[in-house]
Amino acid sequence: MKALRVHFFALLGLLFLGMTTIATAQKTDTYNLDETYNISETGTIELHSDDAGLVEVTGSDRTDVRVIVTFRRELDGVRIGKKNQFGMEVTEQNGDLIIRETPRDSRGLNLNIGTVTRKYTITILAPQNANLELHGDDDTYEIAEMNGNIQIDSDDSDISLRRCQGEESRFNFDDGELIMDNGRGSLVMNFDDGEADIRNGKFERMDIETDDGEINVATTLADNGDYNFSSDDGDIDLRILGGGGEFRIDHDDVRVSTGSNFEQLGRNENYTRFRLAGGNARVQIDTDDGDVRLFTQ
Repeated sequence: MKALRVHFFALLGLLFLGMTTIATAQKTDTYNLDETYNISETGTIELHSDDAGLVEVTGSDRTDVRVIVTFRRELDGVRIGKKNQFGMEVTEQNGDLIIRETPRDSRGLNLNIGTVTRKYTITILAPQNANLELHGDDDTYEIAEMNGNIQIDSDDSDISLRRCQGEESRFNFDDGELIMDNGRGSLVMNFDDGEADIRNGKFERMDIETDDGEINVATTLADNGDYNFSSDDGDIDLRILGGGGEFRIDHDDVRVSTGSNFEQLGRNENYTRFRLAGGNARVQIDTDDGDVRLFTQ
């Protein structure tokens, strides 16, 4: 048994000695990009990122796209194996702009022993009417003044949108918070846990689905508009800023409360129906255990 231990540690030592780099002297990795790219008038900015501390997209009357990436990783300790180099690829393709992190080399052993701190930001200055297609994991998004369609697919992210007037918005994330101010058109959202906070909306169609998250919506109702909200255990607060219609709530073990201007049309253990004067929108709410509150401004 003693001989086996000696052979094991000897083999482990040879393994470390055989590496290209045992401990790098350079413990700070940096990458900086600041370039301008072309995009068509109806083009899409497609971004693929991972764990960016901040992704900021701001629209203006410019006709090109400026991309600024700052990356800095510091290791207080020892790196064993090769340095995993960070980079970004930007491609102009058929009038669109595709931005993605370069693939990381997974060959060989790469091990950091110590404390790693990282600062990673992406700033995109874009034409207002460009479309956005963002894919991320643990990113934080701040988007303002964009009037094209917006799609975000992310795992665990906080998302903020201000004065974005696109006709279509789609969001798909696991856990996090979404705040949207002054949206319009069509909104489709699916998330597991967290909160959706929609303010000052002028939507014609909404479809929001969550498992355990909270849904807080303030919007006008378009005449003949279609609005669907679904939650298993989270609360749903719906503030009507204008318009009206019929509200049907399919529920299990919930408490439903409304303002005095909502007329109750029917109720049993499975559903409750209300009418709000001022329009012909259809509002459908499905929930199991969360509370539902309907009120006007």
